[in-house]
Amino acid sequence: MSLESKLENLSLGDEPSVVEAIKAEGADKSGFAAGIGSLVAKAAAKDEKTACAALATAQAVAEGAPEAEAFNKQVLASCLEQALNKSPAVKKAAKDCALAICKNITPFAMKSLLPIIFAELPVEKKWQIRVLALECLAVFKDTAPKQLGNALPEVVPEVTACMWDTKKQVKSAATAAMKGACEVIGNKDIEHMTEHIVKAITKPKEVPEIMHEMAGVTFVQSVESPALAMVVPLLLRGLREKQTATKRQSAVIINNMSKLVDNPLDAAPFLPLLLPALETNASSIADPEARQVTENAVGQLQRLKGLADKAISVRGDTSKVSEELKKAIGSEPSQSLQTVIDHASVIATCMMDLTFMEDLQWKKFVAAQFKGFLDDKKAEDVAEATRVVCEKMLEIPEEEDEDDDAEELCNCQFTLAYGTKILLHNTKMKLKRGKRYGLLGGNDSGKTTLMRAISNNQVEGFPDVWKRYGLLGGNDSGKTTLMRAISNNQVEGFPDVTEVRTVFVEADIQGEQSHLSCVDYVFADEKIQALNISKDEVRSILATVGFVPDGKAKPDHAVSTLSGGWRMKLALARAMLQKADILLLDEPTNHLDVINVAWVKNYLNSLTNVTSIIVSHDSGLLNDCCTNILQIENLKLHAFKGNLDEFVKIKPSARSYFSFTESKLKFKFPQPGPIEGVKSKGKALMKMSKCTFTYPGNEKPTLFDISVQVSLSSRVACVGENGAGKSTVPGNEKPTLFDISVQVSLSSRVACVGENGAGKSTMIKLLVGEIEPQTGDVWKHPNARIAYVAQHAFHHIESHLNKTPNEYIRWRYANNGEDKESLVKVTMQFTDEEIKLQQKPFEIQFVDDETGKITKVKKVVTELVGGRKTNKSKDYEYEVKYAGSTVDSGEYLPQKTLKKMGWEKAMKAVDLKIAQRAGLYVRPLSTKNVEQHLEDAACPGSLARTTDAGSTVDSGEYLPQKTLKKMGWEKAMKAVDLKIAQRAGLYVRPLSTKNVEQHLEDCGLSREFGTHYRMSALSGGQKVKVVLAAAMWNQPHILILDEPTNYLDRESLGALAGAIEGFDGGVVMITHNNEFCSKLCPETWVMDAGHLETKGDADWMLKQDEKIEDQQQITEVTDAAGNVTKLKGQKKKMSKKEEKQLVKKIKNKLKNGIDLDSDEEEFAIEKDLI
Repeated sequence: MSLESKLENLSLGDEPSVVEAIKAEGADKSGFAAGIGSLVAKAAAKDEKTACAALATAQAVAEGAPEAEAFNKQVLASCLEQALNKSPAVKKAAKDCALAICKNITPFAMKSLLPIIFAELPVEKKWQIRVLALECLAVFKDTAPKQLGNALPEVVPEVTACMWDTKKQVKSAATAAMKGACEVIGNKDIEHMTEHIVKAITKPKEVPEIMHEMAGVTFVQSVESPALAMVVPLLLRGLREKQTATKRQSAVIINNMSKLVDNPLDAAPFLPLLLPALETNASSIADPEARQVTENAVGQLQRLKGLADKAISVRGDTSKVSEELKKAIGSEPSQSLQTVIDHASVIATCMMDLTFMEDLQWKKFVAAQFKGFLDDKKAEDVAEATRVVCEKMLEIPEEEDEDDDAEELCNCQFTLAYGTKILLHNTKMKLKRGKRYGLLGGNDSGKTTLMRAISNNQVEGFPDVWKRYGLLGGNDSGKTTLMRAISNNQVEGFPDVTEVRTVFVEADIQGEQSHLSCVDYVFADEKIQALNISKDEVRSILATVGFVPDGKAKPDHAVSTLSGGWRMKLALARAMLQKADILLLDEPTNHLDVINVAWVKNYLNSLTNVTSIIVSHDSGLLNDCCTNILQIENLKLHAFKGNLDEFVKIKPSARSYFSFTESKLKFKFPQPGPIEGVKSKGKALMKMSKCTFTYPGNEKPTLFDISVQVSLSSRVACVGENGAGKSTVPGNEKPTLFDISVQVSLSSRVACVGENGAGKSTMIKLLVGEIEPQTGDVWKHPNARIAYVAQHAFHHIESHLNKTPNEYIRWRYANNGEDKESLVKVTMQFTDEEIKLQQKPFEIQFVDDETGKITKVKKVVTELVGGRKTNKSKDYEYEVKYAGSTVDSGEYLPQKTLKKMGWEKAMKAVDLKIAQRAGLYVRPLSTKNVEQHLEDAACPGSLARTTDAGSTVDSGEYLPQKTLKKMGWEKAMKAVDLKIAQRAGLYVRPLSTKNVEQHLEDCGLSREFGTHYRMSALSGGQKVKVVLAAAMWNQPHILILDEPTNYLDRESLGALAGAIEGFDGGVVMITHNNEFCSKLCPETWVMDAGHLETKGDADWMLKQDEKIEDQQQITEVTDAAGNVTKLKGQKKKMSKKEEKQLVKKIKNKLKNGIDLDSDEEEFAIEKDLI
């Protein structure tokens, strides 16, 4: 009797014979396929015996005859419906059969059961059926975890709806199924959050807190559809919350996660859900910052959508696979075979989704489905033929490389991180010999980190070049000989290390090597020694780039004497000696003048057999040299053919890397404020007059007869050849600078330009007091505050790399706002002659105020205490301490007298401290006023600040003067008034973390890097911003920038230019960037052959002779607790007539009971009218 007949008359106990028949003859020949309809009907029968027999048979087939699963799975619907049967036996049999079908089906076929299960989940179905269906889903977490993860985008919405059910049984089963689903998401970044995610579905009030926790997750692993399926419902809830903070956090998480989606098709199912919600928030959120964050997330998802639309999707498309299986079989299938083909198509599609594409895998899972329909050989051939076609469906066509004949040096896929920050994720990089690649990306995108990683063999898959091994041995043991032999491929069997040799070129000289001569510095490199290069060869190469005995840079002079331009040429010369296959160049034109930039371009273009990767903000270099562009964007490395202009045509948004006008970034510098005794912006604040300077060891002076002046109106950029004296090399045999006179004021805008080594930096160092002239005068207004950013800007912070930028600024200004760096300059240190002069008794004349008697006493001054005042002659007097005194004398001596006694530098130090303290304004803490500089001071007059009893912090409240007077605080108010009067406008800006954090943000460094990263972990561009922010903290009157464009990308340069334009102080800049200085500076000082030539509008300064009183005044202040108080402008002194009229007005108001305004009340109290 065939199975078809047996299935018509089933009874309990027939299960073994059914299984045996299927195993012996197959599902088709045995008749099981033809009789499956009868089995399905009997399994759904109301009769207990019939139903139990059918369910037991289906369970036995599921457990013992897997070749029949394409037909047997149809019984699952009947099993689920039987959950309502009144017979306990039928219920049990139905549950056992349903679970057996789910547990034993081929894992890749589990998706074929989902439509059957989902059909039983709607709320219209009885709860018993829904519970059993959810229990079936929960089975897959153990039997098919990867496949369940792949199906989560369909599973999660169905289960989520059940978690809201009013029936606790359904709710409980749904929660268990969801927890099981969470276990298979396969993303370690969020697996610890799964319990919270499940909770958020049933408890919406938990969403804000859970979103806060999610916002703190660092996403590292690739994000695939299972993780998205689990998180998207939570993100949607977050986007729909009322709180702006929660909406913002949701947008941040979406932005971060979407950047780690490698396959856009993973995100495709969720984009129609997330994009509309994000776009709604982007147009409705009131907070500008949160709105911007949301807009960023929208842009990121739109990018993903564009990629997903372009991708060819075969996900879940069984029709294509089914057609391929039919083609491979070669004949029109029967109804039964079509059922098997449809089942095998589901399996094959799931294997494609999970990239199970090996031939053995398809033989095991796909070919096995045709047992009994095709012979084994034919089934395997059908599976293999279909697999080959399906594999081609998954291929992503790559752009054909026109240079097929060029040797491929690198073709790798890698992930790159710096600390906890992911820079590149699962990105590809292909490099070909002889190509010159421009590496683009914003500051902090990881350009330099990538090149360092390549140089240090830290890029996965990159050819291993300079592998580092510790090689030990005594003298004459052969260590160096072995290294040279390996390098020269003379060791038999050793891999060919010269195939890909990388050299990282950077101009920064290590401090411990700065004393070496140029020749010794190059020769000391272990790679140079390994290449068996002699010192003569080193000298020869150095000579080709200009290091000659009679030149500006001499090969036997220390590298510490080189200007920035010559240091870069030294680094290039060292690279030339190493005969690199790949040159890694980090800002190769930094510090270089036009002549040397042209030399670099010619050199790079001549390297037809060397590959270069160039990081540069010089658009001319990238246009003239690059054959290809590599762009870091959204954690990926994108390759483009052509130079920069060609790239910008394809990606217009990249114009912001090189155009000031395209910059959206904004810097903001604190305004300098007034200077005592300076009423005109054109008045000189700094001067140099006929200064001559000679470096130790020079035969002749480096700087001759230099005279410069700097005032509040100055905008100066210093230019000249490399070696012209801005950063001069000792040993010049002819004068570098001669007979130069300049000045800088508050309105100055001057560019100082010239060749490398022309002496520009040396002149600036004289001006700011870094070095002292042998002859001539350097003068600075005692109340002027100067910010100086040196050419090698990192020297400011090199001893503090273990501090965060925030900690560094707070350390530097910790002593009441005094700048520690400014007090250690050479010009502030006493010479031996000055110390001897200070120790000699000096005759001091005292006049008795009552009798007028003059007394002369010889005394020795041991210290200037720090006080300063103006005498009747309007000259400064300084508070001193005499020898033998244990306390401050409280006496003041005239400036001229102290100068004769050798205390000139000490007076300068006092002036400097006073000037620095005068510029410390409070930085605001409120989000609405973050761009204002507010002071931390009590408000004199009508209100005084108080602290409540029992409070450990300031209450932040202010009480009227009358009230406090009645409360017995009159003397305390007088003390407060006295302190404020003594400060005389020196509004202190507290060195709090928050204030410094905001200041760093104003200078372009985000809070994350400003407060939470040590400076050793920052990029070059970030370090420059730290140095700039530190220099600007005390609100300088003059800003001096030596090569400010180095390391900064164009967006940052545009922001810097904008900040300089809005700065009310003087600016002096040395730069080789003509576009930058011409935009800002109407006057130019040109260093050429030792002479200074002034070009442009030399009278520009005089036209800026604005009165300082016209400057915008601060109108609000914030104390350390964040309380905002309105400030009144400086009052104009009233004439006697005006005062009399005001007294009359106040008396009339008091008589008529009219309230006085705050100014009138203050005046009335001062004049004792109330």
